[in-house]
Amino acid sequence: THTHTQIMLLHFRDSPRWVSSASPRTTSKLFNTTMRRLRVNTPSLTTKYSTTCCDTTPNENESEKYNTTATKTGKVKKVGVYLHWPYCRSICHYCDFNKYSESKDAVVLGQTHAQMEKAFIASVHQQLHHIPHLQIQSIYWGGGTPTLAPPRLIEGVNKELQRFQMTGSHNVEVSIEGNPQDLTHNHLVDLKHAGVTRLSIGVQSFDDGLLQLLGRRHSATEAQCAVERACDVFGADNVSIDLMYGIARQSLDEWDRDLETALSFGVGHMSLYELTLKKNTKFFALWKHGRLEHDPVPDLYFHAINKLSPFGLEQYEVSSFAKKGRECTHNLNYWRCGGYIGIGPGAVGRYCVADEHVEVEQLRKPKDWIASVLSRGGADVQSKQTVSKDELIVDHINTFLRLREGVCLTHWASVHGDESTALLEKALLPFMCD
Repeated sequence: THTHTQIMLLHFRDSPRWVSSASPRTTSKLFNTTMRRLRVNTPSLTTKYSTTCCDTTPNENESEKYNTTATKTGKVKKVGVYLHWPYCRSICHYCDFNKYSESKDAVVLGQTHAQMEKAFIASVHQQLHHIPHLQIQSIYWGGGTPTLAPPRLIEGVNKELQRFQMTGSHNVEVSIEGNPQDLTHNHLVDLKHAGVTRLSIGVQSFDDGLLQLLGRRHSATEAQCAVERACDVFGADNVSIDLMYGIARQSLDEWDRDLETALSFGVGHMSLYELTLKKNTKFFALWKHGRLEHDPVPDLYFHAINKLSPFGLEQYEVSSFAKKGRECTHNLNYWRCGGYIGIGPGAVGRYCVADEHVEVEQLRKPKDWIASVLSRGGADVQSKQTVSKDELIVDHINTFLRLREGVCLTHWASVHGDESTALLEKALLPFMCD
């Protein structure tokens, strides 16, 4: 079925075999129960998960679809590359990402851009040269506000990454996040010439009152104009709109109007995020002192699922909706436990080298990161650690259950072995149905 139910349902199929979840309220319970049955120690799961039951058997070749970090040495390693641009013109009230205010001094700003470009290119060489048989399937510029980076810089880094591609590799998805007020027509054209193929616009709302509450700099009109321009330059199928719900005082009618406006552009992808209060944000401080109301509204979430589906935007991940074939390749790689390399201040990567899974986090402060990369060869990272088998199992179940398609047991066996697969089947058996 495609009904959105409060009861956990799991589908079990043969060749390949799949497990899919359908409940935002019980996935956490399922996850922790599964971990106990697998005898894996795990911290309590606090993230809300939800995917819908899916009767569609994936038509992708399994080796193409799942780009696991467990690929054996000597075989092609398909990875995503995340590039973090840490600067913003202003700091939003809800954001706890690694971000810093951009200098208003033109000279300082120019020097920063020049240093960042050198550091990005140097880091590309430092991190990619030791990974043989590399095939980059996606590049994602996040932040911060990466559209504040000069298009020339973005183009240079994109081209440098191409030098590490295996011969014959093509069709690399190159995404970038942007804020509406920065997306002029000329800037969008420059981004496209720089190699960007997909644009994710941080609209958050088309309501001026809610935008002001969130601390956003753009207006509802500016957001609509930016989406229209992006669709003209990149094509609507290659544009994604980010919206936020659960904002204080936001009504169902207001949320519905935001969805209606977003749907009117015919974009290929939408991401819907529930407002969460994070420490070190203005919203958290206001809430802590009783000056901000924040009560999660699950009705808004389910309303959106039912609203988007008739327009061909099907939910494929907890927060992600897309037309068929327009899913974000880079994010799917995360949820399918593929390898990824993080470049930039605070960026995190996880990949496999010589059959060893490693997780690397870059230094967070831009000045420290630039100095590390340019002066010390990037040797002093924030942290680098080997990921244990138990940690991989926990993370893989955690991320797979974000997806509508759920856990593919065939793929699971190729990564974790037959013994672990048998234990997983046994743990999930009470939750499975024909």
